[in-house]
Amino acid sequence: MFISAVFGGAVFTLIQGGLADLLGSWRWTWMLTVVCELLMLAYALFGSRIRAKDILD
Repeated sequence: MFISAVFGGAVFTLIQGGLADLLGSWRWTWMLTVVCELLMLAYALFGSRIRAKDILD
């Protein structure tokens, strides 16, 4: 979890800054944050489920 936080804090900040420079405003760069949060939510709800084939007998 710590590595994910470091990656998110370092890389996505740079990407958001680059988008702000490209677009000329911070307003639309927050969509990157929304997309990342939605991906994490989708993983938490659907991607992290334990499947029957993953359980060892």
